[in-house]
Amino acid sequence: DDLIRQQSSQTSLTSFELSEYHHVIIDQVVCIYQSLVRLIRHRIESLIIPALMEHNSIPGITNTKPGGLRKLLESVTKVRATVEDIESMLNEVLQVLKTCFVEPNLISQIFKQIFYFINASMLNHLLLRKDMCHWSRGVQMRYNLNILEEWVRENGLTE
Repeated sequence: DDLIRQQSSQTSLTSFELSEYHHVIIDQVVCIYQSLVRLIRHRIESLIIPALMEHNSIPGITNTKPGGLRKLLESVTKVRATVEDIESMLNEVLQVLKTCFVEPNLISQIFKQIFYFINASMLNHLLLRKDMCHWSRGVQMRYNLNILEEWVRENGLTE
């Protein structure tokens, strides 16, 4: 009886056909991927501007443009974030993906989308905020982006 059960289970496993469910599985994988990227974008969105554009990582370089009333009001409600906060979040995401044995090519694609989102957000804010158009802000932003570029190299996410 045990021998027959073993043979039938081996037969059923080898003849199990997934082709009719292939499109359903693909749709679910795409949905999971999009949800993951959306969740990461949501978590990082509130950090991008304060950490990469407003945070002064280089001591001694300050924005000399007057801010006016708008600048004063923004400083009261401003989120305090640093590049290290973004690095920490990216490290968490990378660790979870590696722990779940996600394919390295997929990890690379996820981070490409994250960095595309970061760049697009920074560019949009740069174009909309006159107070960001100053050489000292440019130096600060470049320095902050260099920190993230170094993180990418350290974690082997370059091509």
